[in-house]
Amino acid sequence: MKRIISWMEILFIGIGASLYLTVVGCDKKPAGFDILQNVTFPDPPTNLRVVIGDSRVLIQWDMPSSGKVILFKIFRSEGQPTNFVQIDSTTQQQYIDTHVQNGLTYFYKLSAVDQKGFESKKSVAISAIPNVYAISIANGAQFTASRTVNITINGPQNTALMILSNDSTFAGAAWEPFSLLATWTLSFGDGSKTVYAKFRSSEGIESFPPVKDSIILDTQAVIKSVTEDTKGQPKKAGEKIHFRLDAGEPDGKATVSISGGPQQILLFDNGTNGDQTANDGVYELDYVIPDGVDVFQAKVKGDFVDRVQNVANSAFAESQITILKAPEPVTLFPPLPGNDAKKAVKLNWSMSNETGDFAAYSIYMRTQPNVTEANGSLVSIINDRTITQYVVTDLKPGTTYYFKIYVSDLTGLKSASNEASATTASEEAPQAVSMYQPLLVDKGHVELSWTENSDPDFASYRVFRATSPNVTTDAKLRAIILRSTQTAFTDSGFTPGTTYFYKVFVFDKSGLNTGSNEVQVSIPLDAPPRPVILSIPTPLDSTRLKLTWSQNTDDDFAFYSIYRSTSSPVDTTGPPIAIISGNRGKTEYTDVGLTPRTRYYYRVFVVDTAGLKSGSNEVAGETR
Repeated sequence: MKRIISWMEILFIGIGASLYLTVVGCDKKPAGFDILQNVTFPDPPTNLRVVIGDSRVLIQWDMPSSGKVILFKIFRSEGQPTNFVQIDSTTQQQYIDTHVQNGLTYFYKLSAVDQKGFESKKSVAISAIPNVYAISIANGAQFTASRTVNITINGPQNTALMILSNDSTFAGAAWEPFSLLATWTLSFGDGSKTVYAKFRSSEGIESFPPVKDSIILDTQAVIKSVTEDTKGQPKKAGEKIHFRLDAGEPDGKATVSISGGPQQILLFDNGTNGDQTANDGVYELDYVIPDGVDVFQAKVKGDFVDRVQNVANSAFAESQITILKAPEPVTLFPPLPGNDAKKAVKLNWSMSNETGDFAAYSIYMRTQPNVTEANGSLVSIINDRTITQYVVTDLKPGTTYYFKIYVSDLTGLKSASNEASATTASEEAPQAVSMYQPLLVDKGHVELSWTENSDPDFASYRVFRATSPNVTTDAKLRAIILRSTQTAFTDSGFTPGTTYFYKVFVFDKSGLNTGSNEVQVSIPLDAPPRPVILSIPTPLDSTRLKLTWSQNTDDDFAFYSIYRSTSSPVDTTGPPIAIISGNRGKTEYTDVGLTPRTRYYYRVFVVDTAGLKSGSNEVAGETR
């Protein structure tokens, strides 16, 4: 039998997992976290209504809006809307309770169960008083926002007259013909309202005692107070603020919004998430400040919608809150060897964006991972935001060091960079690689390649570029490649008419490095156009293939030339099968007159106004 899992069970799992993380301090999520994140529960049934009769209550409802519901559970309570007990279940959207006594008040709630066995929260409660003579206000609803309500009336077939009143003495009320439905106006003022009814049969027999039904009239929502507990003290991410909104009535929706910060923060009145007492009309939350919030003396606005959708006027807390945002961490780049690779490491990092309240960079290091302020050695404090490099000296040869940069602001808040490590040089440098002649791919890209390094302590290839010969590691770093099998890199960002020089330095795990031979490439003032990307042809029928490609965006575009062959590679020495000129936006062509069930190969060349051209990738397509 499939086990039904309720939303409360999942809530307890999530709370238990959260407590586990808090107490144990573990970074690994318990299984309950995944359950809590992945489960989607069905919504509870809505629009509950009742029809009362002699020792019977008919309950009807609407299907939930979410989930594939296969079962509804029926819960009942006698006398008061508390301590609900399941009495039955059904697959229908109505249920007849025949185990009731006339004259007693019964309350009902329902829940929905979906195909996966997940059970919704219980619906709102509805009440009914079965009787030979009986009335039901608003189909048994507990609350109404309107004084005008519908009253459902039940009586024997020989009932001729009825009299309704808001007063048990029936003062000023008049008899009227019996009907099964009446529109009635409740007395003034919010609160519990009772409607009384008496009946008279066609033989003149009057019913006794009068029957009655009650409902709570709720025509307005108010916010009594909104508070927060910072007492003017600044807060930061990860700390808590306790919000409290007193609405004076339960079962509503209360939120607070921080001016210039998070909006519509949901508060609770169910005894969880910092709420002190469940269902007391006071909505609370222990709010954990998320990352990225930065507000100064911000107003806190409270909003409230009650159980019958009355909307209260917004209210503001008397105090204001300040949340300080820690500075954005900098990025610590992979360290480079210093001039003395055995004893020095050069650190480089991104510049802090804290232009207004920057205080300092603090450099920490140690010979074990996970550097912190507490366990690391303070190397240096730099108070100039624009200084983003530092050479650490007096290190031991052949030793691995781990580094972090802390950025602090004028308020004392700080953030740590990523951790980077470097190993000082040992005695033997790595084997150099040989660079091949660079290939000018197009106007803005140069393809570099080199032989593979096979040293067992290989750490990385580092590609350096300069505009003059004799490239060193002080030149512009273009790439760091961590896999020895990756022996190619495409560079970009050139100035036309300029000659660039390259070297690939092999770094080992000790930080020693060896440079390759030096190669150079000249970027012409007019380089070939940027090639397009040709898509796989689409067969239209047995004699036609449709070609499409990306659009060339060069300013000196002239035309597209399309080449075709029946074997690979495509022969581009002869004339093209088509030329599309003047319109770079025309990026498709239908090749016709082909042989059925034949495979064809294509390339599209872009030609610029100077006659330079670049070819696309090669693709193949087959007619039907």
